[in-house]
Amino acid sequence: MTTTHRRIGAFTLLDLLIVIVILSILAAIAIPLFNSYVADASDASAESSYDSARKALDLYYMENGTWPEEITASLFTNSEAPNLPEGYEFEYDSDSGSLELVLVEEDEEEEGG
Repeated sequence: MTTTHRRIGAFTLLDLLIVIVILSILAAIAIPLFNSYVADASDASAESSYDSARKALDLYYMENGTWPEEITASLFTNSEAPNLPEGYEFEYDSDSGSLELVLVEEDEEEEGG
């Protein structure tokens, strides 16, 4: 009687290494693109929040003839202040009504706390 050897459908070490290399290449391409999209979305969100705050301040000034002391939720029509993405903050001067959107550097955050 002759016995035949059948190959069981298993992966060889070489097969696994090839898959790992392909996945690594795809990750090396995809991760920087994803990070770029996240940064662009944060920038757009910060700009939108800035526009909302600027309009609320201007409306307050038109109604009251002076600038508010600080930016609070009560300035906004829905009583909800805009949320800034992490790393952004407003610099507001109540004397002049000047409002700036500032990207805070990570080094400054670490020094402060």
